[in-house]
Amino acid sequence: MTDIDIGPDGFRSPLSIEWEARARELEAKVEALQARIRDLLAERDGTRKHDRVGRSLSANAYWWATVVPFFQDVWSACRTPPYTKQQVHDVLVQVLIGCEDGPYPGSRVQKETHTMTAIEFAHLIDAAKQLAWDEYQARIPEPGEGDL
Repeated sequence: MTDIDIGPDGFRSPLSIEWEARARELEAKVEALQARIRDLLAERDGTRKHDRVGRSLSANAYWWATVVPFFQDVWSACRTPPYTKQQVHDVLVQVLIGCEDGPYPGSRVQKETHTMTAIEFAHLIDAAKQLAWDEYQARIPEPGEGDL
């Protein structure tokens, strides 16, 4: 997120929280649309893998609009500048599904999520929600829960 409106009492204003939530919704919709366009172009070009059922657009949107922002807020609380969504995503992937050997001896490469099946991606989301509970005693809302 960009600027956060912190009031004189040190808390974010309700209006700021509402607009931040709306911005996250729009970002998720844009990301989902971009993913759909990539899928359509890949299908047109014959490069789409038809033998695997990939993660759904709604699961992808939930990951980027709810799960990643939760950890972004927590991990960026005492950091300037705050972590980006991509940085948070990368750390979650490293922690939850790991890395594999890279092209150079001793190097490591983060595993990719865009090639995951729907079930694998659901397990990633569940693992992130469990991490939120185990580390921060916080419950990440289910998809559609708390929509504006």
